[in-house]
Parts: sequence; structure tokens; C-alpha cells
Amino acid sequence: MLLAIEQALSRLLGVKVYQLLGTQHDGDFVTVQQISDRPVDGGLVSTGLVIGRYQLSFVSRRFERVLAMDNQVWAAWRTVVHGDIGGCPVQYIERSHLYDSLEDSKWYRRVRDYLIYHPEIAS
Repeated sequence: MLLAIEQALSRLLGVKVYQLLGTQHDGDFVTVQQISDRPVDGGLVSTGLVIGRYQLSFVSRRFERVLAMDNQVWAAWRTVVHGDIGGCPVQYIERSHLYDSLEDSKWYRRVRDYLIYHPEIAS
């Protein structure tokens, strides 16, 4: 799933996407990492689904650009229900935690968590 998210973000935003860390010499970029993959509780029945928490960091010298990238991803993903991201099946997507920062007085970063409900096998 992580690779599918990475590729989908690159196509959608037209920027480089890295797992965990990026280089701040490339201009605008996104980093993505998987934080957790908690099983969906179905009572006595195993659903085979997990809630994958993926943390995306949007980085740019312009704060408006980090906002635009975050909004662009949500516009594309908010309607995904029983669909896919980059060919990987997805049941549902939620946005979660948010954090904004300024690094070295020149790099704006917006960190956003996305909760993606998907088959456990895809994590």
C-alpha cells in the first residue's frame, strides 16, 4: 500500500515523493510513512481490514503551496469508497491529525494523517 500511495501522490501532485525523509534541495516534495495498521474490529468475525494510518508531510517554500497540496489530495481521496489508490483496494479514507511548521525559516511543512481502511494484505 505504501508504494501505491507514493506513486499516486507523485502522479496527482507532480512532485517528488519520498518514504520517511526527503531532501530540501528538490523544491516542493512530499514524504509518506506508515504509522500503524490497526485491525478493524468486527466483533467475533475477522474483517480482514486494517485502518492504516499514513502520515503525509507536504513541504514547500510557500505556505500556500503546502495548503494546496493537502487540499488536492483530500479532493481526490475524500470520495474514495470501495475504490482504490494506485490499484490497491481501499474501503474508505478519513483525514485526521494536522500539524504546521516552519523549518530553517524557509521551509513550510504541513503534516497530515490519513486513515485508510484497506485489506490487511495490502499493508
